[in-house]
Amino acid sequence: MPPARPWTDEYTLLCERCGYVIEGLPTEGACPECGKPIVESLPERRMGTPWQCWPAASSLLATWCSTVLHPCRTMDAMRPDRPSGGLRLATISIAAGITVVSCGVIAPTLLIVRDPYAEKSGHMFLEFGLTFILAIVLGIPLGAFFLEVLTRTEAFGLRFLGRKHGFRITRPISWMICDHGSVGWLLASIGGSLSILVLVWIELSPGRTLPVWTWTIPLLAAAPGFLFFETFAWLGLRRLKYANRRRPKPGATA
Repeated sequence: MPPARPWTDEYTLLCERCGYVIEGLPTEGACPECGKPIVESLPERRMGTPWQCWPAASSLLATWCSTVLHPCRTMDAMRPDRPSGGLRLATISIAAGITVVSCGVIAPTLLIVRDPYAEKSGHMFLEFGLTFILAIVLGIPLGAFFLEVLTRTEAFGLRFLGRKHGFRITRPISWMICDHGSVGWLLASIGGSLSILVLVWIELSPGRTLPVWTWTIPLLAAAPGFLFFETFAWLGLRRLKYANRRRPKPGATA
């Protein structure tokens, strides 16, 4: 049987440490179950991440830095009642763009420019130009779609594990975790793309031939970003398992 769930709805005020119902208790007191100050579980204390407060390019960068450098502090600031889907879409689009441009544009350009045996004709440059355009027009949307599928799968997994363990991981909370954790895909993209460009540059150096195994390095370089995404999701599952949302006012849309 699934664990008992003491809350009546997703807005029931719970102790964010143990899940005890603290609805109606004096806010200056402490949780009768674990002793956590009630004021530390109030949704009003969550001020929101930079993106949730003001979506813009500067707040996008600030949210990335905050999530990577201070993940726990970022989770404590997240507001489940503030949308953050734009953060995810912007991050995975940029991640896909970096990968496509580096692997589909810059790397082939290096091959043309640095390879002394490459036929540098106008016809060849035209073909590569069309290939570049096609890579950008199709590659970036397909790459972003692939990352979106992975992120959606992770969000579903968080809700599944939350139900299994009796946590209150609602849809908005699962998405909020994955929206911010998607910066891991950006890290993976940067690491993998840079390693590919370095390998291509070395391979084209006179008298240098890399062994086949070195082309596994991009996967290793991208792995930390993937691990960050998974670790951040796991931390979010544990840290936000009883996160409280502001109860909407009567007549307002949740």
